[in-house]
Amino acid sequence: MRQQAAAQHVQARQQRLFEQARARREARSKAYADLIDLTQVVGTRALEINRSESYDEDSVRRILDQLGELLSRSARVQVEGPVSLIASTDAIVKAVIACWKTLLALAVLPGAPPPNSGMNLATP
Repeated sequence: MRQQAAAQHVQARQQRLFEQARARREARSKAYADLIDLTQVVGTRALEINRSESYDEDSVRRILDQLGELLSRSARVQVEGPVSLIASTDAIVKAVIACWKTLLALAVLPGAPPPNSGMNLATP
């Protein structure tokens, strides 16, 4: 009877550990997928703005908002781990900040579309 109870206890503990590991994997997987999806969206939008001969305040603000969200998702991936991904997400953060600075520079260029000229946009 004691052996059976001990075996059930071990099995229950193993099941809990398995469920915890599965939950961690799912959270990590979602964090990675969310980051990758938004990175693709932002990259596409940045290319569109870069190739466009004109841009408006709404498109610049929209991509700036998405860059802010990208920073949040990068931080989430860093929290979820593993440590080996920190360097990759640091590269994404540096690219986001560079893109942010470029958009801000474009927004204040003389000759920028009137709604953008002198826009007051916060940095990340």
